[in-house]
Parts: sequence; C-alpha cells; structure tokens
Amino acid sequence: MLRRVFPSFFLLSLALAACSSSRRDFDADTAAPAGGSTLAGGKPPFNRNAACASSVEPTTRAPGSVLIVLDRSFSMNSDAQGGEARFGEPSKWDDAVSSITTLVDSLPEGLELGLEMFPSTIGCNVAASPQVPLGDIKTVRSAVKSALGVGADGDTPTEPALRAAYAVLGATKGSGSRAIILLSDGAPNCGSSTSSVEKAVSDGASMGVQTYVVGVPGSPYSDFSRLAVLGGTRRDPSCLESCEATWADTEKCCHYVTSTSDFKTSLTAALSQIAEKLRTDCVYEVPRPPGKVIDPGQVNVLATIGGAESLVYRSGDPTSDGWSYSDGTSTFVVIHGPLCSKILGDPRSKVEIVVGCPTEVR
Repeated sequence: MLRRVFPSFFLLSLALAACSSSRRDFDADTAAPAGGSTLAGGKPPFNRNAACASSVEPTTRAPGSVLIVLDRSFSMNSDAQGGEARFGEPSKWDDAVSSITTLVDSLPEGLELGLEMFPSTIGCNVAASPQVPLGDIKTVRSAVKSALGVGADGDTPTEPALRAAYAVLGATKGSGSRAIILLSDGAPNCGSSTSSVEKAVSDGASMGVQTYVVGVPGSPYSDFSRLAVLGGTRRDPSCLESCEATWADTEKCCHYVTSTSDFKTSLTAALSQIAEKLRTDCVYEVPRPPGKVIDPGQVNVLATIGGAESLVYRSGDPTSDGWSYSDGTSTFVVIHGPLCSKILGDPRSKVEIVVGCPTEVR
C-alpha cells in the first residue's frame, strides 16, 4: 500500500556505496514506495532498499566536548567600568566566576567539559594541559568550580592559550561537536597579536572546532567580532564582522557583548545563550562497518520524525534544513536548521545511516 509522507515530517538516513548518480525531476507530491522516503524539492523518492545501499545503520547523537578558555589576567581585577573594584564590590573576575558557575550547572548531561585559564600561573605562562582536563560533566563540575578560586593575575597570552586548547580538542576521539568558549577582557600581549590570534582561531576552525567569543568589558569590539566569524559562531546571521564600541547598538557585533552597567547579568545571559546552542547540537556519528572504507561522497542521511521517514539533503547552509560533515574526517555529520529541533523534540525520532548510494546534495 502506498503511503504519502508530508513535508512537515522528516526522516534522516545516511547512505554510502557505489551507485548511479543520475537524477530525475519528480513531482514533490509523489508517494514514496515501500521501503522508500520522500525527498523534498521535487526529487524522486529515496529507496533504502536500493541495490546501491550496502547497509542501513542506526546511529545516535554524539556527545560534544567544550573547553572554557578564561582570561585571568590582572586587568580582570578591575570593575566593569575599568576602575579599581571598591571594597565589597565585585570585580570582573568575581562576576565571571559566578556566571561560569551558573553555566556549568546548566550544561546538559553527556557533555565533556574542561577549563583552561590563561596565564596558567603569572606573567605569560600557558600550560600544555588545561587546569581541569576534559571529562564527563557529571564528574568535573566540582573541579571546575574549585579551580576558579585561583584568582586573577598576569598578562594576556591569548594565542598560545587558544592553540593549547585546540590541541586538546583536536586529540579528542569519539565525540561529537567540539567547541571553545573564550572569555577575555582585552587585547592579546606576550608576543600574541591580533593577526596571530585570528590565525589560531582559523586553524581551530579547520580542525572542526568552533570558537564562541565573549567580550568582557575592556575587550576590542571589532577584533572579537571577527574572531566569532572565523570561529564559525556568528551570534546572529545578520551580524557585522566589523563593529565599534562607539556604536549605540552593539547587537550588530558577531560575538557576545557584555554590558559595563550590568556586567554579571549580561554575561550570565550570554553564557546561557551559548549553553542553549550546545544543548541543541545535532551531531551524529557515521558508523564504520568493520573492514569497509566509507566514501564521503556516498553518504545520505535519513530521519524518522512523527513516524514518517524522509531523506535530508547535504547542504552547506547551516541555517537551513540539511546536513554537513563536522570536519575533514567525515566521521560525524551535523544536522542543522529547524530540522534539528524537530528531531530533538520527538523522543521517538530515529536517525539512520544508509551505506552505498551517491549523496543527494541541495
């Protein structure tokens, strides 16, 4: 019996194998055959039982890894207006510790978390390993909170701190999305420069690591906005790479801007927004059948939502429904657009990997 699959429902499946790459135009309202799923956009139905499909493998959402990279330079001891913090009033460091503690308590279970503070001691020192190594959030929450009690001192060696963080995340195996949350209140020094920090963030992005940037009062607006762009974490698709502190509307910046008048509240809100993004990532591992080499150009993604199955196109647009590889290894796929929320919102949703047929690309 033929079954009509409506476009408001989706099913994801991934396929890898050698198969004909010819494509036909097809009525978008055509019903999918048994064992098949409707393609949106006027494509012929995708058949999970096609001869090219060597296997159909279920997959699960991969846990992500997040490393907080926190500037603990001496300037963090001042208040949000840049003056000396008065007795009994919080410094930028005090408020940052409080907001990060709130963040750590709000992050989802299953996430890997770590903390790197720079400098690691005083001056320009940066340790090769973070003060709190990456670990299951349930086991490292208390360690992160304890490490934050060290206080602020030293300079701002941003580039080596970021490169150390990228090295840690680059060595992480078997995880999903990987991200850094950078919090800093000033321009880099200790041999770091704006261009060298930008190069480090670009290198991190090429490794598949996202860099969220939070500007603490005193930080250079335009430089940090560009870092967010390079790190793949535009706060808003319409943000401007170049923004200035003199602008009345700092919402034009691509990074997360905090307020001098209510620093703690704005910082907590910024970290909450980042936490929500981390909570709603849809990263799935591509199963690797023993002894088989998977061709990245022969992978398709199917998902079942609301009991209906549909194929999702591979797409380079992260704001629209589709999927892309998380990095150059083709080990994980990222499902993006509103579709991700629909998958996470259905407790019975299912994501599968079909191995064998040419990837359908939007």
